[in-house]
Amino acid sequence: MDRYPKVIGFVPTYNASHFIENTLNALAAQEYPNFEIWICDDASSDDTLEICQKYAEKDRRFKAWRNDKNLGWFKTSQNLWIAAAIESDFCFTNPHDDLPYPTYISELVSLLISKPNACLAIPGMENEYHDQTISSFYTHASGDLNVIDRTMVIIHRNIHYWWAPFHGLHRSENVLKAYPISTLSFGEKEFSLDLVAIMKMGFYGQFVTSDKILFKKVYKKNQFPRDGVMD
Repeated sequence: MDRYPKVIGFVPTYNASHFIENTLNALAAQEYPNFEIWICDDASSDDTLEICQKYAEKDRRFKAWRNDKNLGWFKTSQNLWIAAAIESDFCFTNPHDDLPYPTYISELVSLLISKPNACLAIPGMENEYHDQTISSFYTHASGDLNVIDRTMVIIHRNIHYWWAPFHGLHRSENVLKAYPISTLSFGEKEFSLDLVAIMKMGFYGQFVTSDKILFKKVYKKNQFPRDGVMD
């Protein structure tokens, strides 16, 4: 493998004009030398796309475009997962309001290179609530677990910040095995599909967790309970 494998990060955006530039600045500050950032706007009603396009004009590592119609967060993300995985060695999603630290890519690439059997490297997270900040490391599905044990840990969702693996760096060849993922045939069509994606990635290799805080996730007031478990 090359010393600096190709990494593609993608940002699904929707009505993010008030904060998207902070996210783009954080991504642009990555110390890793071989990456691209793809931004797909999901038919926003504000000027999110225009902000992103202007940013891409200044920085060739960025590309920005718009869905013809609103597809929803998961369909937009799934299209980007597949397209990014085809053209990269490693890929990741960056929600439009998350702030990766400058060593996010470089630290996680190093982990995946050092662990060739790992399909996913999980960052330490700084979780910023309206009244306090909590650091977290999702290690429960990492290490030498067999597929069954790893899947059961993921499915139970009784671990704080269980969604951290979805925000990690994914080995692209495994992404192409895990996707596409079908939407649910009942109820909310996209409910917990990020959990399904994590579980499917776990079928194809180990998880490894960084011992460093590598990005900040900002929660809106009352978005999640304090214990980090989603409703």
